[in-house]
Amino acid sequence: MDTYLLACCRYIELNPVRAGMVDVPEKYKWSSYRNKIGIKNSDWMNFDPCYQGLGKTEKERAEGYKEWVQGSIPEGEWRLIRQSVQRGGN
Repeated sequence: MDTYLLACCRYIELNPVRAGMVDVPEKYKWSSYRNKIGIKNSDWMNFDPCYQGLGKTEKERAEGYKEWVQGSIPEGEWRLIRQSVQRGGN
């Protein structure tokens, strides 16, 4: 499982929370989070292999993703992502 991609997803999913727009990511209706945790179902959405690797069933993946996003964030993870964005992903 590519934890860097999942870390980037977590960073993005939590942006509205950090910005004070919502108190939990599932309340922000313009992200993929609601689809990934099973609150909403969009036929057009494709899930990346990292997300697919979180479980064998939709329920396992939804629970795994929610746990991943809401889990503790390792020291330096956001700094690493911000530095990568500033370098243009290189």
